[in-house]
Amino acid sequence: MGSVEACTYSVFSKRVLIPAMTMSETDDYDGPTSSALGSAEWIVCPEADFFNRLCPVPIDRSAQIRGLSHDQTVRIRKAFRSGYNTLQQRWRSKAFFAAKELTKGENVVWQAISLKTLRFNKFFEKIPRRLFVEGQRNSQGDLYEDLCGDALLPETGLDDSGLSKALRRLMARGDWIERFESDRHPLYGTSTVYSVVMLNEIVDVMSGEAAGLLGNNSILTSSVIEQISNQAERLRQRARVSG
Repeated sequence: MGSVEACTYSVFSKRVLIPAMTMSETDDYDGPTSSALGSAEWIVCPEADFFNRLCPVPIDRSAQIRGLSHDQTVRIRKAFRSGYNTLQQRWRSKAFFAAKELTKGENVVWQAISLKTLRFNKFFEKIPRRLFVEGQRNSQGDLYEDLCGDALLPETGLDDSGLSKALRRLMARGDWIERFESDRHPLYGTSTVYSVVMLNEIVDVMSGEAAGLLGNNSILTSSVIEQISNQAERLRQRARVSG
């Protein structure tokens, strides 16, 4: 198994648990699943769900890539795992400079999205606005805590207006967050899906890993890359709709 990192500095506190798996090519994932991905797909944003399933998850929850044999599926999961590690390392490098490049409001919002996504080995998450403002709380109103005793998702200290301003500025920067609107859920309405890993990066890295494994000129490689690209284009259509 890969190592689970202990506590990493964030703007919220001096100790925040980031249980992001850094795994070798020979590891197979049998780690925590309940907080990472449910067994059912996101019916309101299946494209984001697809990319989450390229992350280190158990095989029964991994993305369904058409046209692969069982052996190829096992091998490509390892390739995607390598790609995830690459993207995670890029995030770490970016996080090092976030406090200098972002305003305080932008930084706490970016950190909050990071805590709700990469912390649980996934690229995308639906995050209600109230969680940014109030933090993630239980029914008694107390903040959920991680294994280090810190809040799972603290409040950002921003009001609704400040949150809107920070999100607009992050989107305007062009390379810090992605934001997509989901389809309307019959019970809960629409929700917003966020990521701190840019979609183009995910596509490029994961497609490159697939090509490296299956061969740049193979028909199968073209099929896998096409499936990834098609899912990405559907997500981009959501971004155009949501503005």
